[in-house]
Amino acid sequence: MLWLLLSLNTAFMDSIKNAVLKKSLKNVERHAVAWLFRLVPFLLLVPVIAFLGIPEIKINFWTALAVSGPLNVIATLNFVKSLQKSDISAVIPLLAFVPVFLLVTSPLILGEVPSPLGIFGVLLVVTGAYTLHVDRAVQGYLEPIKALSKSKGALLMLGNALIWSISINFSKMGVVASSPLFWTMAIHGFLALGLLPFAWKHRNKVRKGFSNNPYKLIGIGVVSTLALVSQYMAIEKALVPYVISIKRISLMLTVVWGGVFFKEKHMKERLLGTLVMLAGAVFISIAALT
Repeated sequence: MLWLLLSLNTAFMDSIKNAVLKKSLKNVERHAVAWLFRLVPFLLLVPVIAFLGIPEIKINFWTALAVSGPLNVIATLNFVKSLQKSDISAVIPLLAFVPVFLLVTSPLILGEVPSPLGIFGVLLVVTGAYTLHVDRAVQGYLEPIKALSKSKGALLMLGNALIWSISINFSKMGVVASSPLFWTMAIHGFLALGLLPFAWKHRNKVRKGFSNNPYKLIGIGVVSTLALVSQYMAIEKALVPYVISIKRISLMLTVVWGGVFFKEKHMKERLLGTLVMLAGAVFISIAALT
């Protein structure tokens, strides 16, 4: 049962991270948020790795870092821009498309073939995405789809789901080629370095944002680190699909925070859509075990 508690903690911390990111973007330049979001976990994990020791690093580690690193630099920039431009309750649920895209990218990268149960899960996720804007269906059945296509924040988050469906395969390769904690430290170090030119370009705004909100920005990194540590501790004690399925609860929690803290509208439709998407993600995860 410890893995379940750790997975629930991962979901909770991940949802808090999303909410704090959204809050920070109201008065802090987004490149500062993106950079510190990746820098703080790296700085926190360096002494941990120094204490535990560097694991054996296999040659595949460098391939994984070379592919996953640049992809996640793009994804991080897209993620904070999406949160800045759209309601958090409208865009975060779209990350349920990650396992949908995995059914396409995993066969190409890892040779894994989707099952009928996985395809059913995909249909549920797509249905849930439609339900997010079902209130517009009174204007026409295609209006919810048009609402997604016209939202820049939604398109950015869907792009992220696609990027992460590719990078997660290489992240798995990097974890196997080193260790979960070392990979987490290494990828965040890469991302902090990759995002540095963007932060430097807006250095005056970055300096001002950090000086006015130091604890909030550091808090994002701390919460993100706690979520990652909980996730990898859970993975050590249970199968990965089980842990990731529980982690998907963060999508629903984030939608709740959108209504509670940001007073976002259409919460009934968004909660219903998120629940349907969660069900789809669970079916896809179960399919991965069979």
